Amino acid sequence: MVQFTPGKLPSNEYAFKNTIYLNPQDYSAFLIDNGNRQPVYVKAKNFVMLLDQIHGLGKNEFAASALQKEALRISKIDTISLETIRIKEHNPLNTVELNVDVIHVDPTCPREVAKAIALDQGEISKAICAAFEGKFVNFAEQFPLALKDGKLIIKLVVTRIEALKTSVSQTWGSVDEHTIFRCKVGSKSSSLIKVSSTEAKQIFKEDISFQSLGIGGLDAQFSKIFRRAFNSRRYPAALIEKYGVKHCKGMLLYGPPGTGKTLIARQIAKALNCCEPQVVNGPQIFDKYVGEAERKIRALFEPAEKDEKENGDESELHIIIFDEIDAICR
Repeated sequence: MVQFTPGKLPSNEYAFKNTIYLNPQDYSAFLIDNGNRQPVYVKAKNFVMLLDQIHGLGKNEFAASALQKEALRISKIDTISLETIRIKEHNPLNTVELNVDVIHVDPTCPREVAKAIALDQGEISKAICAAFEGKFVNFAEQFPLALKDGKLIIKLVVTRIEALKTSVSQTWGSVDEHTIFRCKVGSKSSSLIKVSSTEAKQIFKEDISFQSLGIGGLDAQFSKIFRRAFNSRRYPAALIEKYGVKHCKGMLLYGPPGTGKTLIARQIAKALNCCEPQVVNGPQIFDKYVGEAERKIRALFEPAEKDEKENGDESELHIIIFDEIDAICR
């Protein structure tokens, strides 16, 4: 099998095409191997990529973007083998999860949210679908995307894919307007861009059973708790603000001792996709020094406030549980 060495793309615009390039002579060999049918797809390591031809490459040279080479773990001195793959089924993807980081931002690009550039999840989804028309998205793939009329260039890393057919376990597939894209902004870029979405979040763990948590028989109570306290938190802030929905800021569980109040509070977080809950006993808040009790209360909310400031709608759900709250709020 022929080993190909890295070459250079003729211009930066080719880096956005998510394609591997060969010179016309080498490309013709793959075209013949594919039965003279176009397009031609090749397997490079575990990635399925579109193959095309450009002039200016030497024999047994291939050209790809810097991000493609990084994902393939290829340096300037490495070689790679390319194998023709005949696509029988495009394996449509239902969900694609990506990490987002900023590569370049033009100073003239407008910043709408706290000096950050506002991006809509739908805007990114359309751009990805356009970039991968006739191509395939691979798990662990990296690729650039130009937005805001080219004033913003972001780097996307595929962290998870889910095929539409659950029986298919391939690590690649096609995307279209029906594919659900979920983007998480990297910590280094959280101050530069904010991604908003109208899609409801999955805040409940998929394979959870209340019986397994030791709180069976309290279905009515849990239904009310989830509906009142957590249902509105599935939706992004922009959608909540648009329709004037107000979050439930807290919930008080009351009743005689032994009815399961503390058990519910401690176990409920296990059913949710959230940070480790903070459990505080009421008497622990008291302090003999003036202002210390207030400081302890503020400190409980600091992690949630910091997370929301850095990640916006992508921040995690935070839960604070006060046990024996009647000790301080009679």
